[in-house]
Formats: sequence, C-alpha cells, structure tokens
Amino acid sequence: MDSKVLLGKILHRINDKKTSQVDGYNSFGYLKETNQDVFLTRENGDDTRIPFEKILKAIEAYKNNIELYDL
Repeated sequence: MDSKVLLGKILHRINDKKTSQVDGYNSFGYLKETNQDVFLTRENGDDTRIPFEKILKAIEAYKNNIELYDL
C-alpha cells in the first residue's frame, strides 16, 4: 500500500478517536493538522509538531523491515 495512503489512514483514525495509546506507553491526543504537519498533545501536557515527512520515513522503514514494528 502507498505510504501516503497509510499516512492518511493514520491521521484519519487519530482524528476520529482524538487520542491514541500503545500499551506500556503514555497516550497522546490529536490537536490539529496542516498541509505538512500534525500537532499532538502528549500525556505530560507538551504539544508536539510532527512533520508528515518524518511519519512517511517511519512507514517506509517499517515496510522495508517489519521487525522494526516493536521498536
């Protein structure tokens, strides 16, 4: 599947749920997105800008080596 399609699905899901959490890790919440970034709030209260390019690199890395999933 195309990485940009996966990015869209990730953004859609977190936007719908407004929060996300992986077992054993702090949760984060959806604030907003722009044409190039998504803004999340962390459980500790810090807001964080994450560029789409950084997420796309992570998706590509995972697609090339599925063992990275748990990292």
